[in-house]
Amino acid sequence: MYLLDAGVIIDAADLHYPIERVPEYWGWLAHHASVGNVKVPREIFDEVIPKKTDHILRKWLANNKPALVLESRGYLSHVAAVTDQYDNGSGLTETDVERMGNDPFLIAAAMCDGTVLVTTEESKPKRLGGNRHIPDVCNDLGIRCIKPHVFHRELDFRTDWDRKSDQ
Repeated sequence: MYLLDAGVIIDAADLHYPIERVPEYWGWLAHHASVGNVKVPREIFDEVIPKKTDHILRKWLANNKPALVLESRGYLSHVAAVTDQYDNGSGLTETDVERMGNDPFLIAAAMCDGTVLVTTEESKPKRLGGNRHIPDVCNDLGIRCIKPHVFHRELDFRTDWDRKSDQ
């Protein structure tokens, strides 16, 4: 299973695969959500809605919420262990907790065997506390964390553009 960070969905809609221009992408994503290959923890899903005002993405998210949202499978019990990975020994401040946002929930959900976390965040291994990035925390916890282009390759996203252009 692949767990998506909010940035993956937002960047896909805003930058790479606008829903009205590349509907194949969104159909592919909805299909993989419906068969259980792709999920978004509820905490991350709820984070996308307030950040995104685009009515087309809002509608897509609402239509696909039942298939896309990962309800807690006991991952909440791992949130404290994930949060500990952000602590550099001096304790987390309120600012650190705000900066982490819902990332500990996403990472905790990815602690299940075989789950891969997909994020747009870059590794910044020298950052400490709430400034730590998802790939670095995942690395410390032994969680496979990949970029969206690797996710697309692994689940074989493609359009039929080449076939249409040959006609």
